[in-house]
Amino acid sequence: MKCNVCGVEIQSDEQQCSKCNELKHKVQILSPEEKQDFSGLTIEQDPEKQSAGYNDYRGNQRIYVKHVNFSMGQTGMLTKILFGIIIAGLLIVALPIALFIVSIVMFTLYFMRK
Repeated sequence: MKCNVCGVEIQSDEQQCSKCNELKHKVQILSPEEKQDFSGLTIEQDPEKQSAGYNDYRGNQRIYVKHVNFSMGQTGMLTKILFGIIIAGLLIVALPIALFIVSIVMFTLYFMRK
């Protein structure tokens, strides 16, 4: 770590700089004007008083958690297979038929405009 005053390297176990005898951690008390203009980290003396920047409490909002379980419960393997076949059938058969019907309707509307 470097000394804040002279820039000489300070060993981690030393508390004072060997060149300028400055303390490693020098704490300064800032006036309210200096505190507002200071861009570093400040420590409040009063523990009851917290900075608004660190307080993320929103009094009128609540967080709700909804647990959704996608398991099929106590169903057997046969029920799961049948359910999978139904879903696959809808994707393989019903979806192409629906797309075909939509394309026919769009085609007829397109040619009826002309």
